[in-house]
Amino acid sequence: MKYTAAVLVGESQRLPRKHLKMVDKGKRLIDLVVENLRAARLEVIIYSTYHFDSSAPIILDHSKWIFSAVISILEKLNRSLFIFGGDMPFINKKEIERMVEYTSHNIVVPQWKNGYLEPLHAYYSPKVLPIFRKELSYGNTSLHSAIKKCKDVYYLPAEEMEPETFFNVNTKEDFLLLKKLIKKRDVII
Repeated sequence: MKYTAAVLVGESQRLPRKHLKMVDKGKRLIDLVVENLRAARLEVIIYSTYHFDSSAPIILDHSKWIFSAVISILEKLNRSLFIFGGDMPFINKKEIERMVEYTSHNIVVPQWKNGYLEPLHAYYSPKVLPIFRKELSYGNTSLHSAIKKCKDVYYLPAEEMEPETFFNVNTKEDFLLLKKLIKKRDVII
């Protein structure tokens, strides 16, 4: 079965246009995300609040919150999707393959022992839309709490996944760390 990954790209207050910043060897942050998803054999669609050049198709979205963007892309495409943040450069094939094993569930989401979820590294079925819409209509803008109200959710233990999988770039310091991690990987390989 062919799976689709929707990559959410929004404007960042802390690091504007971070997705388009050059990371390594002429590649932008978003390019790394798309390459890693394609290496995992996923069809990639970018769901963005702004347009930019990309090797993946872009659907423009004007949602203000992550939760409403997730609802919107599930409605527009009307199919099950993996949804990832556009600032997660170390998404990897092994962890996606692990998640694919559980796609018979309505949601597959990594969860830490403390209860924290990784909702932008997850799989969603459109079957969750009625609950998500209901939560949004009540003023709930938390994707985390909406997931907790859904049935048939598989919580994948996040501690069992490679730690870099969830690394995301939110600040200048994260961006500098990303460059160091990439250099370290190039030396190891």
